[in-house]
Amino acid sequence: MTELPDNILHLPQYQVLGCKSTDDEMHFQVDVPDPIACEECGVQGEFVRFGKRDVPYRDLPIHGKRVTLWVVRRRYTCRACKTTFRPQLPEIGGRIPYDTAAA
Repeated sequence: MTELPDNILHLPQYQVLGCKSTDDEMHFQVDVPDPIACEECGVQGEFVRFGKRDVPYRDLPIHGKRVTLWVVRRRYTCRACKTTFRPQLPEIGGRIPYDTAAA
């Protein structure tokens, strides 16, 4: 693991779980804060985690190295409206999903 400043990704609400660096790449595993309310019905505190996966996003280079953010995307089920959802990530909006960047 490489020791880097906490704010190097400019994602203050996200937690960097780890960082691996090679000669030409940097990979960050990033955890997203839990949502406050259901995105469908707006009820607070009535949802439970329902699975997760790491989704890669390409970011701008750091120190001349390609950067990939591995964002832990959790899925939730709302007990009030029975909807399953993944929270929106407005802070990630400027980053490019890895499968799009690789094309």
